[in-house]
Amino acid sequence: MPVKGYINQILLGPLMGGTGSAKRKFIGDLMVFGIGAVVVKGIFFALTPLYTHVLAPSEYGMMELINGATNIIGTLSSLGLVQAAFVEYYHGESDQRAAMIRNIVRAYTWISIPMHLAAFGILAGVFRRSYPETQLLSILGLSLVSSFITFFLNLYYSTLQCMREALRLTMYRVLQALFVVLANLLLVYKLNLGLTGVFVASLMSTCVIIGIAWAEYVRRIARRPVKTDWGYARKLIIIGLPFVPSGLLIWVTSALDRWIIMGTLNQREVGIYSVAWKFAGVVDPLIITPFLSVYTPAVFKRYGARQYRRPSIVLDIVCVALLMLTSIPLRWLAMRSVAAEYTEGLALIPVIVCGYAFMFLTQEASTLILHQKQTGILLVNTAIVAVLSVVLNLILIPTFQIKGAAYTFVLVQAIGVLLATIHRNRIVRRINS
Repeated sequence: MPVKGYINQILLGPLMGGTGSAKRKFIGDLMVFGIGAVVVKGIFFALTPLYTHVLAPSEYGMMELINGATNIIGTLSSLGLVQAAFVEYYHGESDQRAAMIRNIVRAYTWISIPMHLAAFGILAGVFRRSYPETQLLSILGLSLVSSFITFFLNLYYSTLQCMREALRLTMYRVLQALFVVLANLLLVYKLNLGLTGVFVASLMSTCVIIGIAWAEYVRRIARRPVKTDWGYARKLIIIGLPFVPSGLLIWVTSALDRWIIMGTLNQREVGIYSVAWKFAGVVDPLIITPFLSVYTPAVFKRYGARQYRRPSIVLDIVCVALLMLTSIPLRWLAMRSVAAEYTEGLALIPVIVCGYAFMFLTQEASTLILHQKQTGILLVNTAIVAVLSVVLNLILIPTFQIKGAAYTFVLVQAIGVLLATIHRNRIVRRINS
């Protein structure tokens, strides 16, 4: 069988249902997302080595802990509304979608502002002994402002993904990445502003794309005669709320280990482990996100036509193999680019990538669960994985040091694949019965 025929019949046929235009759109969008992800991650790649040469491991660890804390605040205050918009987008027409986005923007703004203000006071108390007070307050303020406005950026990117605007979405991500690197070169490397410069650069880059998103929002949505419907907003919050604990539990499985390392070992080890994680995490935007950005809207469309057949296992094997092979050049590049203080943790890169491979399979198996709005199942699965992650980290980190965190990540993600697959198969059997 010719290569093109093999790809169409074995890999894409089960996914796209056999239409040539759909396959071309799928492949075209996948290439755009893939190339864009390579460019974006290549741009961001410059930052990690830069940080290792200007920040001590303990400072890098501090940055990761603050980012992790503000990510929790962002998850809580978002109320799952970005995910609700993604789910509801396919259940309405143009005017309904405009009303949905406007109600989401207003509801989030009213609810999130007091939550971020309260978080500022709480985090200032938590971190007051880890950093000089004046710098700490400025860093926390910058981080929380960035957390607040990042919601709007994520909502905009999610809408573009639903619209299948692959090229425009990729261009904006590239623009954001270019700006953050240039800002870091100026503020962190040239002006030597340290962690303050890192957070200022992040905020500035987010504001650039938020400006574009706001202009489009005003042109397409804000001028429409749409009133705030708090009943509808409440419905969207109800849809999105199950994603909040799910997001927190995901944080437990992928970031709580830093806090356990901090408590069990020290802040320096947090920095060393975080750099290894950064390099391994390249596979997410490089391979996993581009694939799922194309796969999820395409498979949702297929589910809408009541076609529930599982995509080819060959496709999964190809993606997992690609992920594992990518870990080899990632480790080689890390060894030759980061400061010597950080190299002791780089041997963990292939181990962490293995965990990402299992995470990819979990996300793929969960698409039907998400389409059927069975968010409770996703929450239970994630809770099981999170509890196991905490238990295993508490056992393995004291024994194996930072290696224990990497081993835990692989084990719990493998369990996640098993749980998602079991529930997906149950849903298919129920639909077909």
